[in-house]
Parts: sequence; structure tokens; C-alpha cells
Amino acid sequence: MSKKRISLCIFSGLIFFLFLVLKQLPANWVLAHAANQTRLFVPVQVSGTLWEGQAANIIVKSGAFQLALGEVKWRLSALSLLTGTVALDIEALNGEQKLSGHFELGMDESIYAENLSLAIDATLFKPFAPMPIEYEGFIEMDLQDFAAEKISTKTPAIKQLSGNLVVKDLAVNFGVAVELGTYGLRLGLSDKKVNGENIITIKPTDVEASVAVSGDVQVLASSQNYYVNVALKPGPNANPQIANTLSQFYKKQPDGFYKILLGQPL
Repeated sequence: MSKKRISLCIFSGLIFFLFLVLKQLPANWVLAHAANQTRLFVPVQVSGTLWEGQAANIIVKSGAFQLALGEVKWRLSALSLLTGTVALDIEALNGEQKLSGHFELGMDESIYAENLSLAIDATLFKPFAPMPIEYEGFIEMDLQDFAAEKISTKTPAIKQLSGNLVVKDLAVNFGVAVELGTYGLRLGLSDKKVNGENIITIKPTDVEASVAVSGDVQVLASSQNYYVNVALKPGPNANPQIANTLSQFYKKQPDGFYKILLGQPL
């Protein structure tokens, strides 16, 4: 046997051995190492392999923020790694809270998600999106597709967005608790662009709510500039505090709606 053929056999054997090792790579070892390096999450009772496994709980941590994902199951595609993409199917369940979907993370700082389903307590967003009033509710979001580039920068570029978001049992505190009900939001991208950037569009509708709503909201992800153009109309069963608060800032129209304009058209 020639030296070239011997070298080829040895190399092939090493590749096969490496494949067997990676195929059985324990998930608990990988997640424990990643958790120690990043300090961003805590895995609990992990089993299975890196490619297909589960955990009794994964706790996400960022400063004072902490979120328990609950029971998590995942499937990672080894073939996708050859193209420089991490393709991951994930499902996490913790009571009414849930997360599931297909994700693809590119080495070029891109992300793609499809059939993404999320259900979470709205108050968990308070540290990231503070508002001048106290609020509570439950969010259910279903995205058909979502794609973005430069996700690690302050100016992410959103390329695809299509889906719906429902805010259930929304309530705010105007000194006293005021129940508003359930609202739907249609998420998408406008045909119009600003400096080459897609405008995020949000179209609200009232589902089972005490205040009727119409109009739309436009947002630029990079600068967080926004334009709110909505109309609100308290229903006959709405808390009087709602109309009293709106009338302090906006003029009531002949049709009973209060027109709200915030920001500048994008």
C-alpha cells in the first residue's frame, strides 16, 4: 500500500472517529461549558446530545432580569453547520408561557425564524421597554417569518416580518386600575423605506376591549424613531377614567374618537 493511500486511510479514520465523538457529544457538558463562559443562562437537568436533547429548565439571566423557560427541547442540524449556519428547532414550555419555532443563525450576524410562537407575561418587557404608566397583560405572538441582519449591532436591519400579536387582558394604572381588554396587532413591513431601511408597521385592532382602536404605528428599528397615528374611542362600558384621561391631552372628535398623533411621519 502506498504512503499516499495509507495517509488517506488514516485521515478518513480520524474524520469518522471525530464524527462519532461529536454525534454523541453530551448536551449537559456543552450547555454547562457555555453557561460558565457566558453567564447568561443556567441549565437544569440536561439530557440527550448537543444535536437532540432536553432540559427540565433553562433560566435566562441578564443583570437583574431573569426568565425561566421551563422544559426545553431542541434539535440542532449538524449539516447546516457546514454552510456556516446554526439551524435549530426549539420548544420551551413553562405553564402558560411558551416558545417554539425554527431558527437559523448565520455567522454573518443574521437571523431567520419561521413559525415562531411566543406566549409570555407582558410585564417581563418592563426592563427593556419602560413606560410612564404601570401596565399588565399577557402577550401571544405568532410570526410566519422574521429575518434580520447585523443583529449584534445597535442598527439591526430587519428584512422580513410577518405575523400577529395579541395582548390579552390589558390593564393600566391611572392612579386606579383600569381594564382595557384584549387587542390584536398585525406586524409587517412597509413598502416604503428610509435610507434603505424597511419601516416596521403595526396595525392595532380591538378584539374584546372597552376602547375601540384604529390606525397604525410605524417604527424604524435602527434609530427607534416612530410615528403613531391612531384613534381611540371609549365604549359605553369603559371606565370613565379613560375618557377623563384622554380629554386632558386630546380633543374629542364628533364621531367620539380621540385622535392621537405622536412623532413625525417616516
